[in-house]
Amino acid sequence: MQNIDVLITNATILTMDQSNTIVGDAMDEVGFLAIENGSISDIGSMKDCHYNSDNTIDANNNIILPGFINTHSHLIAALGRGMGDESFVNVSGKAMDRFPNRLRQFMNEETCYISSKLALYEMQLSGVTTTVDSQIALKGKEGNFNGTIDALHESRIRAVLMRSSVNKTDFFEQQYHDDILTARNETERLLRLLPSPLIELGIEAMALHRLEQPLLKELIQIAQDNDLMFGMHLAYSQDAARDPLERFGKTLLEFLDELGAFNSEFIGYHPVWLNEKEIEIAKNKNIGFAYCPVDNMLIGTGTANLHTLEKSKIGLGLDQPNDSHNFFELMKYAILAQRTIPKNFDYGNPLLALQLGTIKGARAIHKENLIGSLEKGKAADFIILDQKSSLLHPITGMISNIVLAGSPALVNDVFINGEQIIKDKKHLKWNEADIIQDINRIMKHHIKVDFQKSFEINK
Repeated sequence: MQNIDVLITNATILTMDQSNTIVGDAMDEVGFLAIENGSISDIGSMKDCHYNSDNTIDANNNIILPGFINTHSHLIAALGRGMGDESFVNVSGKAMDRFPNRLRQFMNEETCYISSKLALYEMQLSGVTTTVDSQIALKGKEGNFNGTIDALHESRIRAVLMRSSVNKTDFFEQQYHDDILTARNETERLLRLLPSPLIELGIEAMALHRLEQPLLKELIQIAQDNDLMFGMHLAYSQDAARDPLERFGKTLLEFLDELGAFNSEFIGYHPVWLNEKEIEIAKNKNIGFAYCPVDNMLIGTGTANLHTLEKSKIGLGLDQPNDSHNFFELMKYAILAQRTIPKNFDYGNPLLALQLGTIKGARAIHKENLIGSLEKGKAADFIILDQKSSLLHPITGMISNIVLAGSPALVNDVFINGEQIIKDKKHLKWNEADIIQDINRIMKHHIKVDFQKSFEINK
């Protein structure tokens, strides 16, 4: 008997590998998962288990599957939940008139830390083990990233933190706009600051219509010089799709391709308004997509067509505004939203939704060799679902039940890199009451005072 770090026994395991292998089943055999140094060292049927561990967990016939991969989010935007950030997004609209956008200008290191904690807490209880976060870099408020990084590190989530640049927009006042020198210096600082291999830095041009071309070119170069993922919000609305045509005479993906944006790993959020040529570019280049159906329905900007994008690398993004970090809801809407598209009325199924949330999401963020499925050598990022819940019965439709009937209430346990983060539905790193107290303290005191000062100045 070989001794290992962690041994999970007596489980039904949805591996989400290339063959969608299920190890064991609730009606008959059960399986095991062996973990060593944060990775899966073995997986199989209990009859083939030759391991022991001081940390052996009996899954008691519960379901194990890979942790969910959230390909796009805005952690600090959790502070603005319930403040009206769910209206139609328009390129020509006055972004500064949107209350939550103005709110972010008053955020500091502490508010970013606490807002990120709120979002991460909810994500992890919903089974998310990896997230890609987009945070706008505000000149003069560089410490905001310190707060977000602290929250990421404490949560132990696997993350790519995208430093997002704007310098052509009323989204934020001009004094906060990014520039080339600041972008380079801050990239170097943040790379030195990252406290753990679980957290990576990425470079993002927020959106083409919010960026001048010289800064965009420099950001692409920074990403490539440092071997970092490069990201951008794509044509999420018809106005956003028109912008590159009017300014450069090309569609967005054509323009980015000419600039060499796809020479490194690329993640594009909201592939809603793409034409056939752009879809062809996506198939042949190093492009991943974040499909955010709940957000796009909430703000009324259309739904990405999965049928036309099925040969592309595409995963699911919770995004914000969304007013929720419920990944089960996201998977369900991912396929139901497709059926509102006339030609896609019968497209998609629960297995596709689960793949989008796991292995396809891993491919979208270029990490399919590390996460997204439970296989030997991959990271031990997984969740355990409560098989005793009525939501999963009758058991004959296990995958369908997870996607269409499931909720965060199913998540019993969450492991990231072999470390247990959620145990028996309780977060082991943070206390919910403390998070609630802190987020409301910020809103009632710090933010309220800052806004009062701002309104007086504006008068």
